[in-house]
Amino acid sequence: MIYKRKKRLNVSRNRARGFLQFLFWFAAVAFLSLVIYVLFFSSFLAVTSVVINGTRNVSQDSILEQINPEISGQIWKSINKNNLLLVKKSNIQKNILEKFRLIRSVKVQRKFPNKLEIVVTERTPTMLFQGANGCFILDENAAAYDSANPTAEEVVRYNLPQLNDADGKNINLGDVVLDSDYVTYIAKVREKIQNDAEVPIENTFQTPSLISKDIRAKTQEGWEIYFNESLSVDKEIEMLNAVLAKTIDKNQRLDLEYIDLRIDNKVYYKFRDGTPEEAARLAASAAEQAVKDAATAPASPSDNKDEKKKK
Repeated sequence: MIYKRKKRLNVSRNRARGFLQFLFWFAAVAFLSLVIYVLFFSSFLAVTSVVINGTRNVSQDSILEQINPEISGQIWKSINKNNLLLVKKSNIQKNILEKFRLIRSVKVQRKFPNKLEIVVTERTPTMLFQGANGCFILDENAAAYDSANPTAEEVVRYNLPQLNDADGKNINLGDVVLDSDYVTYIAKVREKIQNDAEVPIENTFQTPSLISKDIRAKTQEGWEIYFNESLSVDKEIEMLNAVLAKTIDKNQRLDLEYIDLRIDNKVYYKFRDGTPEEAARLAASAAEQAVKDAATAPASPSDNKDEKKKK
């Protein structure tokens, strides 16, 4: 009898243990199903806000056009792609960088529960460079990041100076084309001419050779001004203003071919008829200096006697 009672107790315990195991696994499956539903099928983690920071020249709407395909539609016709956990950050980065070369880098961040933040870093366009194989936009590091049509609306609005290379250098995207100091120098030449000299110039500069560091600016009157990076822009503009104010009349400018400012304290210029104006200018300067020297020289004894007689 005792044996039968023990057997009944063991059966009851096994049934209880089996029921508890069933409850445990049922609860676990139910909890797991709930978690999966909340994470992937409910709207709890659905992306409802996309914030874009760091834009200056690229419109946020155009960036959104590259993001929307990655957060629209469904995966396997059952799971929405706008789920924050399923958003493919690498795809968004790739789409934006391929579309906008002006953008240097893209960082995609998930902000729980339903926000996507895009942080972009733009390049700063500084110059157009015309090489043998086309025109390119240079960034703040003087690297070519995109080819360009100088007359295109999106390029014109930057109002960038353009440098044409007579040597015809071939350019590849990513190449550092110029020394950054040279780019700064050209930008300063344009700024100083516009602000400190009454000479309207075109936005395109020429260089016979990048090694020479020469820059030739063409005025809207048709003549050119020669600069070189070896001299400070301030000194060159000072010499330009001096020669235009004291030597060349405004009505003579239309006949000018060039003014050369590349030598310190000397200004060479030439008219289209080939008149050696520099020689004439130097002769005039020598005469003026002779007059000044005579005026400042001490008086001779004979001059003093003449003055006494006059008195």
